[in-house]
Amino acid sequence: MTMSDSTRTILGLTADQFAQVKESDERCSRACAQMDDGAMGRMDDAAMTAHDADMKRILTAEQYAKWSTMCNTSKAENGSPSAPRN
Repeated sequence: MTMSDSTRTILGLTADQFAQVKESDERCSRACAQMDDGAMGRMDDAAMTAHDADMKRILTAEQYAKWSTMCNTSKAENGSPSAPRN
């Protein structure tokens, strides 16, 4: 889940947290975009695992719980197989 300004507000991120999350989002997006099998929206498992570890490091426990719930809800609604590894 890419961090939007509204998600930033919901989670109550500091400017520093937001910058770190955006950086992690970009790394993950680049890794997933490099997948060569043509599957639209397919996620690279290693990139997603690394992104989840980044989020656990960057966010407070409360923020991470909210973020994880938001991601899982979004993925369930969109039928995406990837989800944060709680």
